[in-house]
Amino acid sequence: MTKTLFGTTLEGAEILKYTIKNKNGMEADIITLGATVVSLRIAGRDGRVRDVVLGYDTPAEYQTHTCYFGAVIGRNSNRIGGAAFKLDEKEYQLEQNDNENNLHSGSKGFHAVIWEVEQKTDDAITLSCVSKDGEQDFPGNMTVKVTYMLTDDNEFSISYEAVSDADTVANMTNHCYFNLNGHESGKIENQLLQIFASYYNPVADEKAIPTGEISSVAGTPMDFNCMKEIGRDINDDDEQLKYVGGYDHNYVIDRIGDGMELAAVAKCRESGISMEVYTDCIGVQLYAGNFIGDQIGKGGAVYGDRHGFCLETQYFPNAVNEKNFASPILRAGEIYETDTIYRFMVEEPEELTKMAPDLMTEAPGSEAISGVSMAAETEQTLAAPDICIQYRSLESSMDQVVEKIHRQYAQSGEDVSDIQKLQLYVKPEDLTVYYVINEDFMGSVPLF
Repeated sequence: MTKTLFGTTLEGAEILKYTIKNKNGMEADIITLGATVVSLRIAGRDGRVRDVVLGYDTPAEYQTHTCYFGAVIGRNSNRIGGAAFKLDEKEYQLEQNDNENNLHSGSKGFHAVIWEVEQKTDDAITLSCVSKDGEQDFPGNMTVKVTYMLTDDNEFSISYEAVSDADTVANMTNHCYFNLNGHESGKIENQLLQIFASYYNPVADEKAIPTGEISSVAGTPMDFNCMKEIGRDINDDDEQLKYVGGYDHNYVIDRIGDGMELAAVAKCRESGISMEVYTDCIGVQLYAGNFIGDQIGKGGAVYGDRHGFCLETQYFPNAVNEKNFASPILRAGEIYETDTIYRFMVEEPEELTKMAPDLMTEAPGSEAISGVSMAAETEQTLAAPDICIQYRSLESSMDQVVEKIHRQYAQSGEDVSDIQKLQLYVKPEDLTVYYVINEDFMGSVPLF
């Protein structure tokens, strides 16, 4: 654990930075302004240490920008429609700071508070704050704690705890923007994502308030049940994507019980860094950084739209006003507790010399071809099966690869119906599928 002066706020208050680390050399920087995660550093496949979260170099930048990089969000994360809600027959009016709605509890949310450090060790830190009755226009005096910990399994865990002396709203999250190739590396649209959610909350319009429905992702660009590039469908001609400029939707996690469960997996081909998200929450908001805008981040890095993505674990947006959603109301004296873990790994694809029969696909109407053959001069080894585990089946991953190949083949001016034989080979080093059509090598597409 190290402690340094991070800088001063616009009002002249000193902000401290604490660095925690594990035995593997993974490090996280936390500042007292907003209990904000400024940096999260881990070595990639090539051994180069990458900082995988977006952020700033000074407190003033955190105060003047509106992206909430790395901050704790509360009392209520996400949006409350019309910036108003009713609790115990009393109407509460909140600050309107987002299309007539309340977003992330307004300008006096937890992201703007200077937190106190309660406990600290080499690998963990606990910060606290007191949100006074009416301070964010919410009722009750609320005492809040957040604990960050780095385990030796490269888990970055975030634990929240709160108690209030009056009934109130409690729905906290963290607003880290992840870029698994490094915060300065540009767009995240080619990074891979899977969300274990069969349903999501569609929004009504550009104001991004959910309709109250819990809708199936099947057959829509919202479907991340099979791992795919974040940018694969993001520009589709789809009403939901157009409303909010891409992905900014809550996903209903396919939960089995009440404890910690795997909600999402993200991967980066370039760095080899992958991230699993575990939580006891019921929802996770995917935000693809659609409105980051042109700005300068840490170390002079140039940030722009879709240079980072967020996976914010939470109650559903506008849940305090929506009877169809689980309620975020915390009753007086009760304890609010929730945990989220971001587990990081560096993938080193194993190699197999056996060709999987599932990797043979025929075009509709072509003669069936038994088995798979490879010319000696083109022989490749396959990536290990665990690459496809998150797809739930090898067949589903290959369906998407074949769809990409057909699209690429058609764009070259060829007729897809002329395909009589399609052979696929996987290069484990970069997760690339090389394809041979009618015995001729034609090109390549990414596996995911």
